[in-house]
Amino acid sequence: MNKSYQITDNIRNFEIIINDLEKKECYSSTPKVLYFNDKYIFIELDKKNKKTFLIKKIDDLFDQ
Repeated sequence: MNKSYQITDNIRNFEIIINDLEKKECYSSTPKVLYFNDKYIFIELDKKNKKTFLIKKIDDLFDQ
């Protein structure tokens, strides 16, 4: 996987989604966007040292 796909620092919509996730739950570390494509966003969540993955539709970026 190309590392450039993981660069989401300058995309405000990703920040909004991550902030919303953090407000709803207390995570051990900040949720991280692992990958995204034209349909889905894959986010890694770490809660009490247990990693899980959240898959959201890319349309959720534009519902903000």
